[in-house]
Amino acid sequence: MVALITLTIITRLLQGYDECTTGIDGSKVNMKNLFLDGTRWKNKDDFYDALFKALGAPGWHGRNFNALRDSIIVGQINKVEIPYTIHISGIDTMPGDVRTLVQDFCSLIKEFRDGGHEVGVVCE
Repeated sequence: MVALITLTIITRLLQGYDECTTGIDGSKVNMKNLFLDGTRWKNKDDFYDALFKALGAPGWHGRNFNALRDSIIVGQINKVEIPYTIHISGIDTMPGDVRTLVQDFCSLIKEFRDGGHEVGVVCE
């Protein structure tokens, strides 16, 4: 039985789920983890390309925060729906305008979370 439970947890982690995440209301949720490596991003489009690929966004998705608010909070646009946490690495290696965009995006996601939505962000 222990082996089956361990295998299930490992499988869920490989699928991008974090079994140990607590939701806004204190309940346990299967939070998906989306990892974005920003170490090679040279412009804002590189950020949006990586984010949209991770979210499974349609090609017509707008490249602005209003469109992201609609697709993340309202939903039914991207293939990946909340709950999830977006992990963005490489902020220190990004050009200034890209770093500013990413920091603003991280603030936006924190605003969503503070508003009670099951979405998080880790920016490092």
